Amino acid sequence: MRVLYLIVCFFLCQTAIIAQPWLSEPYFKIRRQADTAKYTNFYEIQKAFQKYEKKEMRERRKDQQESEGEAEGPFAGYAQYKRWENHMEPRVYPSGDITLPSTNFTEFNNYLSSPYYEASRNNRSIPSATWTALGPTGSITNSWFVGAARVNFLRLNPTNNNIMWCASPLGGLWKSIDGGLNWTTNTDQLPIVGCSDIAINPVNPQIMYLATGDANGTGSQLTLSSIGILKSTDGGVTWPASSNTMNWAVSLNRGIYKLLINPVHPDTVLAATSNGVYRTLDAGLHWTQMQVGAFTDIEFKPGHPDVVYAVAGVQSGGTFYKSIDAGGTFTPVTNGLPLSSDVARMEIGVTPADSNYVYVVVVKKNTSDFYGFYRSVDGGNQFTLRATTPNILSGSPQSQAWYNLAMAVSPTHKDTILVGGTNLYKSLDGGVTWVKHTAEVPGFIPYVHPDIHSISYLPGVSDATYISGSDGGLFKTTDNGVTWNPMNEGMQISQMYKFGVSPLNEYTILTGHQDMGTQTYNAGTWTMFTPNTGDGMECIYEHDNDSIRYMESYNGRIIVTFNNYPLFNVVCTTTGTGVNAVGSWITPYVMHPVHDSTLLVGKAQVWRTMTGGPPFTQVGNVTGGNTNLISLAYAESNPNYIYALKSNRLFVSTDGTNFTDKTGILPFGSASMVAVAVSNTNSKKVWVIFSGYSAANKVWYSPDAGDTWINYSTGLPNLPVNCITYQHATDDGLYVGTDVGVYYRDNSLSSWQSFFTGLPNVDVEELEVAYGSSKIRAATNGRGLWESGLAVPVPTSLTWVGSVSSDWNNPANWNPHAVPTIMQDVTIPDVTLPNFDPIVNVPGLGCKHLTLQPGANMSVTVGNTFTTKEN
Repeated sequence: MRVLYLIVCFFLCQTAIIAQPWLSEPYFKIRRQADTAKYTNFYEIQKAFQKYEKKEMRERRKDQQESEGEAEGPFAGYAQYKRWENHMEPRVYPSGDITLPSTNFTEFNNYLSSPYYEASRNNRSIPSATWTALGPTGSITNSWFVGAARVNFLRLNPTNNNIMWCASPLGGLWKSIDGGLNWTTNTDQLPIVGCSDIAINPVNPQIMYLATGDANGTGSQLTLSSIGILKSTDGGVTWPASSNTMNWAVSLNRGIYKLLINPVHPDTVLAATSNGVYRTLDAGLHWTQMQVGAFTDIEFKPGHPDVVYAVAGVQSGGTFYKSIDAGGTFTPVTNGLPLSSDVARMEIGVTPADSNYVYVVVVKKNTSDFYGFYRSVDGGNQFTLRATTPNILSGSPQSQAWYNLAMAVSPTHKDTILVGGTNLYKSLDGGVTWVKHTAEVPGFIPYVHPDIHSISYLPGVSDATYISGSDGGLFKTTDNGVTWNPMNEGMQISQMYKFGVSPLNEYTILTGHQDMGTQTYNAGTWTMFTPNTGDGMECIYEHDNDSIRYMESYNGRIIVTFNNYPLFNVVCTTTGTGVNAVGSWITPYVMHPVHDSTLLVGKAQVWRTMTGGPPFTQVGNVTGGNTNLISLAYAESNPNYIYALKSNRLFVSTDGTNFTDKTGILPFGSASMVAVAVSNTNSKKVWVIFSGYSAANKVWYSPDAGDTWINYSTGLPNLPVNCITYQHATDDGLYVGTDVGVYYRDNSLSSWQSFFTGLPNVDVEELEVAYGSSKIRAATNGRGLWESGLAVPVPTSLTWVGSVSSDWNNPANWNPHAVPTIMQDVTIPDVTLPNFDPIVNVPGLGCKHLTLQPGANMSVTVGNTFTTKEN
């Protein structure tokens, strides 16, 4: 039985929404209290962003700045919003209610207790899945670009610096016992995989508290609402659900930013949350709200745990608070600090080098850049302004301190401060002057992956040593920042969009990642692919030459590289019109099943090139429905059949030139269509999958290219379906990936069967079959790439029977019933009537090794091709 207390809910919490600058005046207007419901409606948020985007792009055009290919988009927050929009939009259609994903917990547990799960578990007609990780693990690099994926925090065992903990927003909690040289996880089946902080009992380090969710990444792609605080009493080996006495419902939309344990009274724990400051006096048995507000940071006065500093505010209302009774009551401090109405957010820094020193970095309202740096030398009663320049929070493209903000003060030198925004800045004089300490591209300033979420000094170690946690993982310096080294070995936390497998080598793979561009996997080794950084999307190899590779960045900018060389040609852009217009965040493009240089690209229309690049010609017309296409598919058995999908329309071409709307009775008014799959032997067999929470609408099937439709959803949980793939050489075997797990069905089954044994609790973004190794592979958002044995193993050899017809492409003519692929051996015997000799009557067919027995015959009709891999 798969144990699952609460599944990952990719769900934007209310404070995370407010954190985004477009959700404030004048873009997002709240005129009365009842209007705050807008904060939970996707379409209201989308409209606000579009207004903000127009303003930002007007200003950009005035400055004559170019946005093509920029890793984080044309302005601050663009990539974070678009990632969220891409994920959320299909899930919440048509209502726009962004609380819908909070039902994942209920829906998946309903499935686990359903007869469908019981039947697939106890009476399996297919083998169980055997999911294992492929990576990437550790830091992936090229000549300069280095990283793994986002890390929210780093925490140290209070009695042993070699024992470290960190967490990824979607990849779980990770532990190192050798000072960060290697990392492991055991939280793949946690109630919620994302976590934003951990606190360790200083007297008994076996007692730990885990803040669930992803509050630290406010406004990011897939912010996870917190279910509360889990407790471990065995050093993090187990985290019982029963320990969560806070027990927040996901629908409350709350986040936990930081935890503190009182060093003198370790049963007292404080939590800074989006719903206020909470405190327990009995080691987590009971929690009490001590102060209302959205709190993002909290610190003890070093050596004086009765004094607590806390700051509230996310996008507005930034306020500094002080408590002198261990968090029992809090009083706002305004002396020397800016008006709360001008402040978006603050971060606190304290140091044992002088317990009276308190530093505060202040973020400006609306623009989310640097307002000023302040210091108190009397324990947080009075502050003085130290600096307003340079903009220590800015980088490329601009400031985004609502997303990443961190500060650390040297434990031995009270005037030495590090502040992290897009990059790290350092001050040696108490915050008066600042020097850029790291850069997002190498040069005179050392490179460290940008977007800093945490900074940590190591207790008892020279303050020349410190560690940065960022969108690229952990980076460590031991020489005051002169040199930096990644320390992510063993961590598999990639947030992966798509991948492509070489047809010639099953373990040569291209993968597209959030923040980490396009990466290559070759026989166990991962490397960063230079031409494509930022967010990498779909990847394709040519059929017969895997040194020719296509890859994509956001909105449909596609490039092609040759001979494994980092130089590239641009296939299409996002700065013009037609095929060069802005497409979907993940723009679909596909390669012809026979002709490698023929590609289809889906923007507002379908575009075709026959040269692997410009020029393009428009294919037919796919008017109606939403603006951009989201999925394309060729029928391998007849490439004149092309399927083009929008979220609410399906178009079919049967001549490779003209499209017809075949949406028919598909329930596009109840759920959003997201992908299409086609049989490799019958061009008219097509399946369409649906995202969202319409329980009866997950997969629909047409046997006749969309003329009629059949609901094919039986046995699936009421969860968003994200991807689908068809397995050759089966009786219409299909796999779908959802927000929780993978499922399989073919014509021998009356319902979908679970196929997720060993897979972490993260959503599956793409599935592909690797025929040569008889594997199914899954790209996940938070735990990288995985593979499992197939539900139906690929036969290594096939024998012609010819009992139905002479058609090579008919699986009924083969034993077993499957059309051969380039990875399988084929035997053609001397058949006798009434059986038939095989005829190849479509292009692009072939096999691995062909054996013609004495007297056997086969033929290839004029204009078609047949290829053997080894003969």
